[in-house]
Amino acid sequence: MPAAPRHVHRDGAPSGPDGPIAHHATNFIIREDRDGTRAWSKGFALNQDGSVDGFTYEDQLVRTGQGWRIRHRKVPARREAGRGVEPLVLPG
Repeated sequence: MPAAPRHVHRDGAPSGPDGPIAHHATNFIIREDRDGTRAWSKGFALNQDGSVDGFTYEDQLVRTGQGWRIRHRKVPARREAGRGVEPLVLPG
């Protein structure tokens, strides 16, 4: 299995002072289904060496008294060197 982007720990947290200069999320899709509310988004990070990492977030959301929160986040590997890009396929 390919490694997670270098600026993200296995739990999805930023790696601290050696982390990226900028981190952006875009192209949000939010759907309510029988399993609750789910969201997908694309992200990219500008690393300190000028390289860019791209990734996809797959989130399970929950509404709390303080607003919407991420219950669970998955950052699946989307690309392996030399193997191209795997397309994101949304359920149903």
